[in-house]
Amino acid sequence: MSAGWFVNSYLASKRYITDNGIIKNINDPSQSIQWYQIRDYLEQEQNGYQKFIFLYKQEKKSDKPEFVRLELDVPEKHLENFRKLIVHKLGRQINCYNTASFDLEQFDLK
Repeated sequence: MSAGWFVNSYLASKRYITDNGIIKNINDPSQSIQWYQIRDYLEQEQNGYQKFIFLYKQEKKSDKPEFVRLELDVPEKHLENFRKLIVHKLGRQINCYNTASFDLEQFDLK
């Protein structure tokens, strides 16, 4: 029984990428993010994987929308396919993706 619980909790904690968006929690459909909600993203290099940081707009009951940050770790073996998906899904609304990268340390963040 405990092994079943462990497998269930592991699968529920994974993020799923679909044609409609990103599912943060499989048990709670309200936590899915549609591609059109994503306003910007950033890619960071880590050891053995790339970290994608998405900024998306979450509608609240109040008049002001809330911007939320979502981080996804993408293994190197899936990186090229994931980049193609990002360009395909977000290319029209976020037209800033290019192959050149820059070093964040070049900016004075004081």
